[in-house]
Amino acid sequence: MGIAIWLVPPEGAFKPLEALISEIAAKQSSPVFQPHITLLSLPSGSRISSDSILPRKADLPETVPITFNKVCAGRSYFQSVLVELKLNAGSTLEELYNAVLGLDEGLLAGANTQSEEGSRYLRPYYPHLSLFYGDVPMEAREAIIKDLIEEGQVESVDGYPPLTIVGVEGGFLVVELWIVKCDGPTKDWQVLEKIKLSD
Repeated sequence: MGIAIWLVPPEGAFKPLEALISEIAAKQSSPVFQPHITLLSLPSGSRISSDSILPRKADLPETVPITFNKVCAGRSYFQSVLVELKLNAGSTLEELYNAVLGLDEGLLAGANTQSEEGSRYLRPYYPHLSLFYGDVPMEAREAIIKDLIEEGQVESVDGYPPLTIVGVEGGFLVVELWIVKCDGPTKDWQVLEKIKLSD
């Protein structure tokens, strides 16, 4: 998959979301992974550091507000069951994404956009937090969501009143970015660097 920039939930949201992901994985015999929002993915083999792919520290926001929109089933392996996030025009999330994308144009230009892997780096941004990775029928993905609702782990799927997921109400404030090497199975993914947005 390559190198990814992750927005990572704060501890109060990270732990319950991590536990939920692990619980679903145990039931579905699927991969376990850490809760995150991918800001940008870069091709395998990219030589990067935080200095080369992120704005300078002084230009980074102190926090990135994240707002849950809905829980839904996606159509790809890595977006099988996910929390869709709100992306408002002019939001901190959108501005950070655009700033990082602008810095990484050279690396993205090196991707073969005619291939499925290469085109993935240039798709419109779809902010989300995945809860389940799996190549299963749509009916199975929808069944997972149904179970989460019936068990009270997801409340108000339509986002009104604020969507609550395992006690995390409405969303959270991101205060840390991770640069992660996402090659091979999820157990082999490596966190290369952690960047705190504020001291």
